[in-house]
Amino acid sequence: MRSSLRPTSSYFRRKLDEAAVLVHGRNSGEGGPDAALRRRLYSGAARRGPEPDPHDSRAMLWNPAAATLEQAWDALGLSGGLLAVIGGTAPFGLFLDRYDAFHLSRAKHARFPGGVPVFPGIPPPTPEDLLAQHGLKPDAVQDLDPSAGSLPDGLPAVIIHRGSRAVDISIGPEIT
Repeated sequence: MRSSLRPTSSYFRRKLDEAAVLVHGRNSGEGGPDAALRRRLYSGAARRGPEPDPHDSRAMLWNPAAATLEQAWDALGLSGGLLAVIGGTAPFGLFLDRYDAFHLSRAKHARFPGGVPVFPGIPPPTPEDLLAQHGLKPDAVQDLDPSAGSLPDGLPAVIIHRGSRAVDISIGPEIT
């Protein structure tokens, strides 16, 4: 891992540990030493929904077209807590009207030919524009890796939140 990504990675993992459940898309994953301890919803992975993941007792397969988030939450046996959506495009898009905060990181000069956008419908709008269309407002840009200040692809992040509510800083969106 590039040295400028290490602080972001440790920050991301620390915030994952605070979540009651993680929402994954088809190609997302968090890994790390504590991954086996986390509860998950695999979005789009169920024919009906929600259904237990046959490979992971702490996870549910969830089809958002067949079951509500509340039904999936109940199936996990949860009564509250933080939901962290960690990707990909479709899961990020599912929650646009429900985010309390979305923490957007950018590497200024990085390009991923053939990559996928963070939200459905990007481009033409930017992620910031799409979040604003859903009632979220940006805070000041924060540098997640001050040691990379002179690098052209340093890792700034901006918290985009709904209303004037102060939020905890994390990578990826939060739903409470």
